[in-house]
Amino acid sequence: MIRVTIDTNCFVVKDKHMILKALEIFHNDKKIKLHTPEHMNDMKKLKKLDMKLYHKLKEICFPNVPHSDININDHINLCLMTDHAKSKGEFFVTLDPEKFIKNGKKEKLEKLNVKVRMPTPEFFEELDTLVLKK
Repeated sequence: MIRVTIDTNCFVVKDKHMILKALEIFHNDKKIKLHTPEHMNDMKKLKKLDMKLYHKLKEICFPNVPHSDININDHINLCLMTDHAKSKGEFFVTLDPEKFIKNGKKEKLEKLNVKVRMPTPEFFEELDTLVLKK
C-alpha cells in the first residue's frame, strides 16, 4: 500500500486544506496509508528509531544547527521522516519548503529515499496516478 507521511504543519491544518482532506479520504478508503505525528507517540517506535539516519536527515534539513536548538515540531518531523525512510514510504508531505525542499534539500533527501512534496494539486495528481496503478 502507498504510504504518505504528513509533517506537523500539515497535521495542524489537515481539516482546512483541500489536498490534506483528500489524503484523509484516500486513507479512509484504504487507498493509502497515512502517517501523522500521532504515530510518533509510541515509545517503542521512538526507541527503535534509526539514530544514524536521523542525524543524516538533520544535517540535510538543519545544517550547522545544534541539536539543542531544534524545536519540538522539527524534532517530531525528523522522527517522522526517519521512520518514513526506513519503512520505504512513497511521499513525505510538508508545508515548510524552507526546511525540507529548498536549497537542494529535496534532492539530498531523495537520495535517502525521502520524496518530499508540498500538498499541491500537482502532488495529488502524482499520488492519484500511483493509486490507480496499484
